[in-house]
Amino acid sequence: LRMPDADLSWTDLVRGEITFKAGSVPDFVVVRADGSPLYTLVNPVDDALMGITHVLRGEDLLSSTPKVIHLRAALGHTVLPVYAHLPLLVNEKRQKLSKRRDDVSMVEHVRANRIEAVQSEAIDVLVHEDCAQCASKRIPVLAR
Repeated sequence: LRMPDADLSWTDLVRGEITFKAGSVPDFVVVRADGSPLYTLVNPVDDALMGITHVLRGEDLLSSTPKVIHLRAALGHTVLPVYAHLPLLVNEKRQKLSKRRDDVSMVEHVRANRIEAVQSEAIDVLVHEDCAQCASKRIPVLAR
């Protein structure tokens, strides 16, 4: 898919206004040679069809967001979900948490006091119905 010759911007819930300049994001492939779709195509299509309104992702996926936004627009899905690119959670070796290598249950990390205060507060904001910060920051509360 060819990327547009225009800047792509959106407001990230965590980082504020983000702009990728025209030409800074390369064109990308959405279908393999055998005709099967790549995740790059399937994920935004699935989100659009499911009516996803908020996308919480790690900051490592920030650079792929312009592709998702452009693809959604090309498919006629002009209403964007709210994006929030969160700092990555890391293990004791400062490596990004991996479900194949690390204990990735947030509940267990909170119980074991392994999550720093800022990360713990962010989790509280997302999972607790009675969080006072949710209303002030206009952050939706996820079901427990």
